[in-house]
Amino acid sequence: RDDSLSTDAASVSIALSFEADGSEIDPDSVVTLVFAVSYNNITHNDTVDYSAHEGSIPDIPSGMPFTYHVDALDGNGTIIFSGERVFSSGITRDTEIEITLDEQPPAAPGGLQLSANQYKTEVTLSWSDNSTNETGFIIERSKAAPDNFLPVDTAGLNAVKYTDSIG
Repeated sequence: RDDSLSTDAASVSIALSFEADGSEIDPDSVVTLVFAVSYNNITHNDTVDYSAHEGSIPDIPSGMPFTYHVDALDGNGTIIFSGERVFSSGITRDTEIEITLDEQPPAAPGGLQLSANQYKTEVTLSWSDNSTNETGFIIERSKAAPDNFLPVDTAGLNAVKYTDSIG
């Protein structure tokens, strides 16, 4: 038997917590978890339904430094929470680790366009909605652009235009 080829390994179980604005929340919109463990230039990935509450990342060589990364996705495949822990000294026994997943901001809208009616009494803003996890859009106006913008209204979930009356 060649003992130089055997490697002690430590298994890891994970306790996840989800935070938004520094407070722990219930991640009711999470559908899928994507796990990645990286060590010694090797990365192992696993994707599981959130309801399964388990994955199949292989054991980590004992004492090997590693990084454990978790992304939580909604039903559209958008990363809405993400977290990572780095273990620079590795672990030497089976252990449970805690990873806090922070809420990820929605993607910014794109393609902003502005048009005015013929009397210049209304301005219509239109944009591309590039996210699937926004709760709405804040409409701001400034009389001295590019500074001093103040909120004037909101546009709802999945909105792609807003009309503002001038005056």
